[in-house]
Amino acid sequence: AGFFYISNLAEKSNEMYENRLIPIQEIGMINAGFLQFRGDAYKAILVPELRQESLISGDAALARVDENTALLEKVALSPDERKIFETFRTAYASYKKEAAITIDAIRRDDTTTAIATLAADTDLAKYRSQCDAALTSLTETNLQVAQTIKAENDANAAFAKTMMIIVTIIGAVIGLGFAILLTRS
Repeated sequence: AGFFYISNLAEKSNEMYENRLIPIQEIGMINAGFLQFRGDAYKAILVPELRQESLISGDAALARVDENTALLEKVALSPDERKIFETFRTAYASYKKEAAITIDAIRRDDTTTAIATLAADTDLAKYRSQCDAALTSLTETNLQVAQTIKAENDANAAFAKTMMIIVTIIGAVIGLGFAILLTRS
């Protein structure tokens, strides 16, 4: 019984790592990509001599968001998590379209339009907020499930420890019984 519970601990730990911690890491990388893109867009607007370099960096940031999104796609998400992830993907597709408008304005040296597309009440900001809400929800869900797995692992470890102690005591009693039986015969 102790072996079963110890094996279960290993399975649950792997599940926590593969399906809970890796998604949280990918979500963090996606958020970092969004921040990098926004910073690069502002830098391209405000520092014309670094514009090309900033645009390349911004494109690379969104490419990393794409890569991390693809990695997150491969994780075993629950049906509810999958719905939230699809909400993110839909919002992200719209975000990328709006980001392309911003980048195009920067490339045309139309800083007024570029700055306007980055304002708080724009479609770009709206889609970024939708992405953020979905990613935050996924993170919270993953943390809750990880906490549940941890609680199960703690209970299984305690039970396995108790079973090992009981088996050891039973083994010692049986050993003493044989010892007494052998000394009397």
